[in-house]
Amino acid sequence: MEATTKNRSRGRASLLLDTAKLYELRRANGIATDAEFARRIGVDPASLYRYTTKGARPSNEVLARIKAAFPLVALDDLVKLEITVP
Repeated sequence: MEATTKNRSRGRASLLLDTAKLYELRRANGIATDAEFARRIGVDPASLYRYTTKGARPSNEVLARIKAAFPLVALDDLVKLEITVP
């Protein structure tokens, strides 16, 4: 998991999807479209779009569903750590 800022001592931490890794895994597993992936993980395609394109933060439940879709991949490989410094 990579941090998007060097200052880890202050601020708010969030997990964002590592979209490059996610697309790589989808291709490797024959998941061709966003709609198909959204269906497999049980989320609305518009929500998946927000997570992968707009930087929306997925809930723990959504992260767990994505992890379940790729059981051999560590969760750390699916997310990036974002720290917002005030």
